[in-house]
Amino acid sequence: MLGITASGCRPTIIIFLYSLLLYLNGFKYSGFNVTHVDMCPPLAGILFGLTNSIASLSGVVAPNMVGAFTQSGNTKENWNKVFYVTAGVYFVTSTVFDLLVSAEPQKWNTNKASEKKTNIVESKS
Repeated sequence: MLGITASGCRPTIIIFLYSLLLYLNGFKYSGFNVTHVDMCPPLAGILFGLTNSIASLSGVVAPNMVGAFTQSGNTKENWNKVFYVTAGVYFVTSTVFDLLVSAEPQKWNTNKASEKKTNIVESKS
């Protein structure tokens, strides 16, 4: 995103950089999408639904942000502000994810509780 702001008004470079950005953006799916299954397989669908609902709020916020930044005109400076904010959001959210998220099975994983009950019943018989 920052490369796009530095490229000036050269459409070929902008298209190349944006295509590269979308290509690299695809790698995120091997990270956060599978975390739900790693944390708690029985509740992975519910967890993904909750987190995806929160993530989808950017679809409401982003067009309003772009409209606010470009209200005074469709200029390079106004669009650079949009790209700076987008780069900042990517940086902050990926840093928080990298520092705080663990794919370890959680205490509230429902498989653990059912496994313990099964083992207790088997050991008594």
